Amino acid sequence: MAGMLSLYATGYRCDVSAVMTDEEIQNCQRPRDGIQLMLCGRLQQAIEEGELASDAPIQDLARFYAVTIRGLALQAQHGGTRIELERVVVIAMASWPTPVE
Repeated sequence: MAGMLSLYATGYRCDVSAVMTDEEIQNCQRPRDGIQLMLCGRLQQAIEEGELASDAPIQDLARFYAVTIRGLALQAQHGGTRIELERVVVIAMASWPTPVE
């Protein structure tokens, strides 16, 4: 359809047209927010267990890795090869904070 943008995130499809209700917008955001919330929870656990420094920017890290996960899913849907995707993972993991010693 002309004038319609389709967003894909981890298997969910949301059509964004000129006018959307608040409920439709929330339905589109749920999968995205769920990934980020899950990552925030796990990163907070890592801080509590001493795996990450107490000042680790968990919101920023969660957002970065959530975006990376969604990007990998999108690339896979559009023909990205396993080797290409694994190279992205290697670079993303290089950004992981150094564990607390």
